[in-house]
Amino acid sequence: MIRPMGRLVIYGYAGGKGFVNRSDMVVFKSLTINHFSVYTVMEREEYKQATDFLENWLHTEEIIPVTKTFRLEEITAAHHWIESQRSYGKVILVMK
Repeated sequence: MIRPMGRLVIYGYAGGKGFVNRSDMVVFKSLTINHFSVYTVMEREEYKQATDFLENWLHTEEIIPVTKTFRLEEITAAHHWIESQRSYGKVILVMK
């Protein structure tokens, strides 16, 4: 499923479920395999700046209101609503 010279990013593997046999992939396709963990970036200054910015924004900025709600069965109508450029806030798809 990954083309030669492609990249595989493993994210969310903390639970240890599943198995990735890296040797099968790397030998034949020359893949790059990256394991991402948020813990590797939490101590970086950029992470602190982004977290501080987000926290400040959440406390000071107005949250965009929900302007239209559609049931899952109305997904086609929801797409037409968005494409017609009538939405100015959030469009919600309710899955009941």
